[in-house]
Amino acid sequence: MFPQIKPDPESAGSPPPASRAGPPPPVLLLILLLAAGLRFAGITFDSLWLDEGYQSVVESVGRALPDFTRQPAAAYLFRPGPPGALSEVISRFRQVDPLCPPLYAVLLNRWMTLFGESDLACRALSAVLSLSTLAAVYLVARKVFDRPAATLAVILQAVSPFDIHYAQEARMYSLEILASTLSCGSLIWLAAGGRPASAERLISLAVYAGSTWALINSHYTALFVVLFQGLFLTVLAVKRRDPGLFAGVAAAWLGVLLAWLPWLHLFRQAAAARTASFYVARAASWWWPFWALLVRVPFNWIVFLSGNQVVAYAAPLYATSAFFLAAAARGRRGDTAGDGRPACRWPAAAVFVWAWAIVPPLFVWLLDVKEGHRVVEISRYLVATAPAVYILAGRGASLLIARRRLVILLVAHVFFALLNTAYAHVVPHREPWRQMAALVDGLVAPSELVLVAQPYDIVCLDRYLSRPKLQVGVTPGQGRRGIEQAVGGRAGFWLVTAQEGEAVKDLIPERYRIERQIDLHHGLHLRLYRQR
Repeated sequence: MFPQIKPDPESAGSPPPASRAGPPPPVLLLILLLAAGLRFAGITFDSLWLDEGYQSVVESVGRALPDFTRQPAAAYLFRPGPPGALSEVISRFRQVDPLCPPLYAVLLNRWMTLFGESDLACRALSAVLSLSTLAAVYLVARKVFDRPAATLAVILQAVSPFDIHYAQEARMYSLEILASTLSCGSLIWLAAGGRPASAERLISLAVYAGSTWALINSHYTALFVVLFQGLFLTVLAVKRRDPGLFAGVAAAWLGVLLAWLPWLHLFRQAAAARTASFYVARAASWWWPFWALLVRVPFNWIVFLSGNQVVAYAAPLYATSAFFLAAAARGRRGDTAGDGRPACRWPAAAVFVWAWAIVPPLFVWLLDVKEGHRVVEISRYLVATAPAVYILAGRGASLLIARRRLVILLVAHVFFALLNTAYAHVVPHREPWRQMAALVDGLVAPSELVLVAQPYDIVCLDRYLSRPKLQVGVTPGQGRRGIEQAVGGRAGFWLVTAQEGEAVKDLIPERYRIERQIDLHHGLHLRLYRQR
C-alpha cells in the first residue's frame, strides 16, 4: 500500500535544514488573522443545539440534573448553574454522555469559570483550539515537505468549512484535531533521529506523551490513530535497526497509560455502551463494506476540505479538493517546489502522513463491518486524521502551482469555501432553540402546561427562555398511558417536539385536537392542543 520505508541520510540523523523557499512568516500571521476572523464571525448565529447545550455544557458544569419527567409544583426555569468543582464533573460525567471521554468537559469547565457560560464563551474555546491547530499543522507540514506546502496547508485548513464548523461548536472535535496534530507531529520529530538523550528528542517525547494522552481522552475513536502510530513505529524501528527509538516511545506510552488510569473506568463504561449507539447502526447488506471502503473513506478526505454541507453553487469545492489530494498522491520523490529544492524533504515522514490519513479509517471500517456500525461514514468521528489531509492537500496544491502554475485552482477553492461558509451564516444549520424559546415566551402563559419531547430538550429550550414555564419532559417510550398521566385532566396544553421526540404527537389522547401548529427548521415544532 505504501512505498517501502528505507533509512535515508536525512531521516537517520539530524532533521534536514529548513527550506528558505516560500512566503515569509508574516504571511502566516495574516493567514492566522483571516482564520480567526472566519472562526469568530457568526459564532453565535446558530443556537447551541442538543449536543452542545445538554452534553457539553451540562457535563462541564457538573451539577446534578433534575428529573424532567416529574410533574413540577410550579413554573420553573432550568439553569445548570455556575461551573462546579472538577471532582463534580468527573463524578457525574456519565450522567449525560455515555460515550465521550472527559477531557473536553474538564477544559470547558475551567474555561467557563474564567469567561462565563454565554454562547460566545462556550464556543470560543473550540475556536482558540482550532487556531492553535493551524500553527501546529504549519510546523508539521514544513518539517515533512517545505514552506510553500506548509503555507498552503494552513490556507486550506483556515478556509475549510468543515474546520470552521467545528471551531464554532462547543464540542470536543477541535481539541481532538489539535491533540492529533501534536501527537503525530511530535512522533515525526522523534523519528528524525538525533542522539537518544538530545534535548530535541526529550522534548518531543514529553510533547508526544502529553498530546497522546489528550488525544485518547478527547474522543475514543482516536485510539485507532495511536494503534496506527504503534504499528508504523515498529516497522520504522525494525527497518532502521534502531531499538532506542522504539524504547523511547514505549516509555512515553507507559507514561500515557499511567496518566490514563484514573479515567480508565470511564473508557470501560463507554466501550460497553458503544454497541447501543443508535446513530451509528446500519442495516445489514453485502455491498455496504465495499461502498464504505472505496467511496466513503476517500470522500471523508474531501469533506475535511469542503465541509459536510455544500450548497449547489459551491459544488466545485468538491472538485478542487479532489484535485489537490490527487496531485499529492501523484507526487514523486524528485519533485521540486519551484525553486529547485525537493518538495518532499523527508520521504519516510511523507509515508507516515499518508498512513495517518489512511490506516485509522481502515481500522474503523473493519470494526464497522464486524459490529454492523457505520462510524466510518460520519466524518467528525475521524477528525483525528483531518490534519494529515490538510498537509497532503497543501503539498498537492504546491506541486500543482509549481508544475503548471495552476494558481486559479487555489483561488477557486478559497472562493467557494468562503461562499459555503457565508451560506452557513445566513441559513441556520442547527436547531433553532433561540427562536423556539422566543415563541414559548410570547405564546405560553405561566399557568399553561408545556410538554417537551424529549425530556433533555428542556435544557436547550430553557437556555434561551426568559420566564419560568410549567414544563414536563415526555418521551415516546412512555406510551399513551404515560402521556395521558402527564396531560392530566387539562383542557389544553402545548407540545414542543424535536427530532426523535416528534413521535410523541402520535400518542396524544384522542380527545385533544391541534388548534395551532408552528413548524421550525431542523425538526422543531410547537403545537397547541385543546379538548374537542
